[in-house]
Amino acid sequence: MNEIKTLSYIWGGFGIFQVVVGLLFGVCFGLFGFVPLLSGDRDGAMVGGIFMTFAVVFTAMIVLFAIPNMIAAWGLSNNRRWAGILASILSVFMIFSFPIGTMIGGYTLYILYKPENQAALT
Repeated sequence: MNEIKTLSYIWGGFGIFQVVVGLLFGVCFGLFGFVPLLSGDRDGAMVGGIFMTFAVVFTAMIVLFAIPNMIAAWGLSNNRRWAGILASILSVFMIFSFPIGTMIGGYTLYILYKPENQAALT
């Protein structure tokens, strides 16, 4: 039971980390897009628009990918069975994200498939 709480903290922390990285990525690319706009040149406006478009699209994608992690963390902290299933699915995908994702995904699968922890999820 205590291991599931730890798992929820790991998933929540990783989701928050993804949101922070996504926002920093958006701010950096947004600034890279803002600088060419200051030149007043027509090409500068086009380059700035491209950078800002990338900033918005990629930031939105990173933040959207973080939402299932935080949902899994919330469900695991409340001992929900569906959260164990969601975390298992997400951890299979995270195993391919070497090295941090591999550790989180492997640990998640190890903890969730222990018989005493499966019984704790309602």
